[in-house]
Amino acid sequence: MEHAELRVVEGPDRGARIELPLGARLLLGRGDEADLRLNDANVSRRHCAVEHSLAGVFVEDLGSTSGTLLDGARVNGGGPVRAPHGADLRLGGTRLQVLLSLPREPLPALPGVEVIRHLGEGASGSVFEARLPDGTPVALKLLAADADEVTRRRFEREAELRDRLEHPAIARVLRLARLGGRPCLLRELVPGRSLANRLAEGPLSWVEALELGVTVAGALAHAHERGVVHRDVKPQNIILDERGRRPTLIDFDLALRSPTATSEELTRLTRTGEGLGTLSYLAPEQLTQAHAVDPRADVYGLGLTLYHAVTGQRPFADVPPEEFLEALARRGPAPLRSLAPRLPSSACEALERAYAPTPADRYPSARAFAMRLTQVLAGR
Repeated sequence: MEHAELRVVEGPDRGARIELPLGARLLLGRGDEADLRLNDANVSRRHCAVEHSLAGVFVEDLGSTSGTLLDGARVNGGGPVRAPHGADLRLGGTRLQVLLSLPREPLPALPGVEVIRHLGEGASGSVFEARLPDGTPVALKLLAADADEVTRRRFEREAELRDRLEHPAIARVLRLARLGGRPCLLRELVPGRSLANRLAEGPLSWVEALELGVTVAGALAHAHERGVVHRDVKPQNIILDERGRRPTLIDFDLALRSPTATSEELTRLTRTGEGLGTLSYLAPEQLTQAHAVDPRADVYGLGLTLYHAVTGQRPFADVPPEEFLEALARRGPAPLRSLAPRLPSSACEALERAYAPTPADRYPSARAFAMRLTQVLAGR
């Protein structure tokens, strides 16, 4: 990664940009010493720091008054958090975008597909906007050149879901292809933005959140009834349409593999804060007992996604990284009622059951969760 920059896309300083050279650590804030000085009364004088290292770009909150949000998740004082290409960084009333350099080699041509632009980076590779000969827009997911064999097999298996999942709230996988010797997936391109992006602006109303939950739970039930567990339900994997109403579930990357991380990987992720945005929505059994993972893990992930939606705060955001695993297994996130005091008790109880630490205490299925949310909405 040779080049990175920050661009202000919303707020008093809209249009401002600053280069972030490799090895640089820049201070963002309202004070005179800031490298990027923001004329926003809701931004602290020393708000946050952004650092560009060989490992990537990292954001660290410096004890700001209003807090720092990265893709809708609060960056606490536990250490720096990695910011991927295209990430939204919110400070007070100012929103910035993190832009990273793209590979210099030209993108190999895929016959019959016009590759238009880079959309972002995922855990296993890059995502591009593309177009088929008939004009149909698609997302092209290209496996990283340095991916190991396990990741490659998992990536290719995602194409197997094409004939198993057909639901209006699940992005369709169209086909597997080869691009420059690397496998790539073509899937339906869902217009809109992620739920994580939307939550960076604030929480949803509880009615909006539960309506979204009914739709996503229905999509998960469809997958579960066909033997597929998503295993990575989180705000980043839910796309809202251009009106911000209809959700679509994307990225079944983990659906056909065991997602258990090694103890060394978990230690690294929790020590640096990298990956906590994803780990915050994973059921406890996914981190320690891969063989025990069943559809109730997706119920848990959706439950905490809705927790984030009604509170505006990522679950476990108040927990230091070094205490995260203990909190996940024993304490759970901060009480829902304390963060959303106006949430009806019926809605609160419905969500709390979904993310119970023990699988047996959750809803037995996504279908049952959807039915309970529907009942709560009907009784409002």
